[in-house]
Amino acid sequence: MRRYDELAAFPIRQRENLTRCAAEVPTESGWHWRQCGRPRGHGIDGLLCRQHAAKMAQGRHVPIPPDNP
Repeated sequence: MRRYDELAAFPIRQRENLTRCAAEVPTESGWHWRQCGRPRGHGIDGLLCRQHAAKMAQGRHVPIPPDNP
């Protein structure tokens, strides 16, 4: 189970929603990180949305938190 916003000073630590893209994106304020809200089904093992899978295919970095049991 991945957790989001683990490195921030304010401990939100949201759990992974298994129906949404696994990429980590900044919040609207830019101070915290959250899970992408788009549906999964593309990229590595079907973990990413279409937009983040396309970024990764271009060789760009897509932040995905480690999978912690």
